[in-house]
Amino acid sequence: MAVLANVQPRDHALDTFASQALLAPERLGVLRCPICGTPYDAEAIRFVRTHGTHLTLAAQCDHCYTGALLTVDTEPQAESELLPAEQVYFAAQPRLADADVEALRVHIRALEDFGALTA
Repeated sequence: MAVLANVQPRDHALDTFASQALLAPERLGVLRCPICGTPYDAEAIRFVRTHGTHLTLAAQCDHCYTGALLTVDTEPQAESELLPAEQVYFAAQPRLADADVEALRVHIRALEDFGALTA
């Protein structure tokens, strides 16, 4: 029989306290089931771990009973007028280079000059 030395029991009270602070609704917003869209009850969400600014959570939907692992970024996000699908699309596009921006400025000046000539 093997004996494990220096094994400490987990402090579940500390886990509960830390997870309650991390899972505060004002911090995470409304989390919804990815299958049916029903908002999760606070009691249905369990803290799994943190990794950098990301939280991994486990939840079970009270409506469709689907279990899910969720990853939530806790960094404040910049406000955007783009829809989520548009954000995903443009995030995959290559970034604009300085030369691209300068070419756009030259193009705009040319259009303004053309408009002045035709008016």
